[in-house]
Amino acid sequence: RDGNVSMAELYCLCAIARHQRIHSAFEIGTFDGLVMAQLARNTDAQTRLITVDLRPEDLPRLRRPLAHGDIVYVQKAAIGEHIERLPSALRTRVTQLYGDSTQLDFSPYEGHIDLVFIDGSHESYYVEHDSQEAFRLRSPGGIIIWQDYLAWPDVTRYLNRLQRHYPLVHIEGTSLVIYRP
Repeated sequence: RDGNVSMAELYCLCAIARHQRIHSAFEIGTFDGLVMAQLARNTDAQTRLITVDLRPEDLPRLRRPLAHGDIVYVQKAAIGEHIERLPSALRTRVTQLYGDSTQLDFSPYEGHIDLVFIDGSHESYYVEHDSQEAFRLRSPGGIIIWQDYLAWPDVTRYLNRLQRHYPLVHIEGTSLVIYRP
């Protein structure tokens, strides 16, 4: 489905989460909830999963306009429909937050997230902001994964610049880039 990770990317995300034995994950850009639903299925029962996404009614209150083409991913009937379909024991492990990531208070999660997945707005302001928050969110040894490298120009430009300062790795055959200290 347009707007989702590919099956190869989903496999990579779940394999990384299992291999790292994560205890927490934070996703920026819930969309239909496929990633969080699969992480719920592929992590330990105590793993805490948090995801944030815009609702259509949030669009007028954004600090900056979305990238051209991003609005279609916000104007959807349901956010996180895959999460809602999970059995209740798995669904209760996922916390869904709503709103503009540039206006969200991330402080309760700072330094506690083992895997941060960034797949929010593709506009440079948001990519940079979400990335800066991801570095604050990650636990010691935590990892950050971005989606849409080589697919969206602002994402690609930002990650190419960031690579000058951090050891980023593009996972071949995907649009994923990973930072693992």
